[in-house]
Formats: sequence, C-alpha cells, structure tokens
Amino acid sequence: MYTNQNPYGSQYGAPNPYGQQQPNPYGAPSPYGQPNPYQTAPPPANPYASQQGLTGWYAIYYNQVMQNPQVLAQVQQWFAAIDRDRSGNVSANELAGIQFNGRPLGIAVATKLVKVFDKDCSGEIDFKEYAALHQFLTTMQSVFFQADADRSGTIDAREIFPALTGAGFQLSFATVQACVAKFDTTRRGIDFPTFLYLCSHLAHLRSIFEWNDPQNTGRINLTYDALCHIGTDIL
Repeated sequence: MYTNQNPYGSQYGAPNPYGQQQPNPYGAPSPYGQPNPYQTAPPPANPYASQQGLTGWYAIYYNQVMQNPQVLAQVQQWFAAIDRDRSGNVSANELAGIQFNGRPLGIAVATKLVKVFDKDCSGEIDFKEYAALHQFLTTMQSVFFQADADRSGTIDAREIFPALTGAGFQLSFATVQACVAKFDTTRRGIDFPTFLYLCSHLAHLRSIFEWNDPQNTGRINLTYDALCHIGTDIL
C-alpha cells in the first residue's frame, strides 16, 4: 500500500523502482502546444478501459507509462491502492498520504499536483491523469538526482537551472533566480521535497497557460478579473 510502503524507492538516490533505465530528460522534446484539454471527453466509468490518450503538455508522461506494460501494471496497482473509496478517481487527500522518498507527499504538494493534471477541473484525477502524474514524479526524482552532482541532498543556484531545464521548463535565468529566491527559504540549497513543490508550481502555471491559449499561439490575453481568478487559484 502507498501509505506504508514506498513504491518509488526507499531512499533518495535509490535505483529506479522499475529496474529499467529511464530516458534522459535533458534535451527531451517539449510536449507543449497540444489541443485545449478542456475539450477532452469525460472519462469512462472504467478508468482502465479507455484507449484514448491524454492531450496537453503532460501527455508525454502518460504515453511513457502506456508504452511499458510492466510500468502500466504497477501504476494500475498503485492507483487502486490510493483510490480508497473505489470511486475511480483520486483526490488530493488520498494522494497526500503516499510515501515518496520515505516521507508522505503532503497535502500542499498533493493539492498542487491534482490541479496540474485535473484538466476537467473536477477536483480529482482519473487513472489517465494519475498515470501522467506518477511519471511526472518519477521524472522529477531522476532530474533532481542528476542535478545533485555532489550528492549533498540539495541543489544550489548553479544546479537548479539545468535541473529545471531537464524537467522540461524552458525558463530564463532571471526567472529561475526568482524561483530560487522564493523557494530556497533556508538559503542552503533546495532539497527534493522543495524541488518537487517548485516543479509542481511551475507545472500548474504551465497548465493554466495552456488552458488559456486554446489556439496554441504561445501568448495569452487576460482581463483583470481573469488574472485575479488565476492568482487566487495558484495561491
């Protein structure tokens, strides 16, 4: 069960739980620029039955799971264990208790992650969305481990830029510096839980941007009211 056994690896830097080499996330093609996810049809009653994939920037994570039968079987098991009420969907409260690197994911990160992948804004994620979330978590762990060259358990300002680039976030150096200033509250580097929260925050912003850019122009126009709504959502 997720609540008492960590399916992702018991300690920081543990081997990949699937026993297979993960693809190199550095320089991977960006999945940004997919159709508006709000146009996706509602999920079927059986979350495993649909052959229709996800759309959106995070579809690449879902596809990685679907292309590996061993991983897919494990993700299905873990989804069933987390879905305690057997609703076919997972809430932030259910997600918060899973163990990641030996510690609970926590409600703050879980809530943020649900918002990233909850493309129909239901407040919950179905199996397809959970599969993308799961692979996102695995990729963030791999990226962090690669960036932490000195194995200190933290990454500093020099290591954070390639780490975020490897995570798929194409940001200017000035923006990355602003992120470090905001999230590195101890000024001793960013540990993995903080890095995961930062990446979840950036991923949420990316989803919001995409959902407000249905024509995939790379730009959005916002009214003051829309900006307030978005600002409230990301708090």
